Amino acid sequence: MTAAIRTRRLTLRVPVADDAARLADLANAPDVVRLLTSVPHPYTAADAAQFVAKVADSGAARVIVADEIIGMVGLDSMLGYWLGKAHWGRGYAGEAARATVAWHFAQGGGDLRSGYLDDNRASRIVLIRCGFVADGDTRVETVRGTHHDHHLMRLTRARYEAIRDYRIETARLVLSPLTEDDVPALAVLAGPHKVSRMLASIPHPFTEDDAFEWMQRRIYC
Repeated sequence: MTAAIRTRRLTLRVPVADDAARLADLANAPDVVRLLTSVPHPYTAADAAQFVAKVADSGAARVIVADEIIGMVGLDSMLGYWLGKAHWGRGYAGEAARATVAWHFAQGGGDLRSGYLDDNRASRIVLIRCGFVADGDTRVETVRGTHHDHHLMRLTRARYEAIRDYRIETARLVLSPLTEDDVPALAVLAGPHKVSRMLASIPHPFTEDDAFEWMQRRIYC
């Protein structure tokens, strides 16, 4: 897992030593670290440097880069991801997770597992939108002295391929998953004020960048 992965907004790349201070700063925030089972608190630059050295050799994780590093995504025994709090709510986690899942299956990878802690609703939504389903297994995790239910989920290759290709057809319409190719049309159709004023989630003006971010917060696979 060493090659960089690029999406419209993000670059996912293997971390280097100079990234450690930034990662420590992001992950040390209480609202971030409380949702992570494998990150200690406080999380020092030395902790981050040790982590970077480990994953740089194994290729098991990548930093998520927008204009700067905003988080991490990993794919070792399980898919995992986190973002600095300032970058929540813009669809970045889903964009990074979907790109990583797509890369995994494109490389011939097998079924994937992941999971979320009981109070991490945002992570659950990301996994569902990537196509993961509950596998019926829940573990109790102790995170910094607090017990949490850790709900495990699975995504098979067969399911991934099926949900990417679904279509619903009527006599006049075809309903299919949104893709990046739909962004220009989405901006044109929803952008006019007479349309956007009727939609609570569409700002005005509604640019292609706005349309892409809107899509990332709603897209399934």
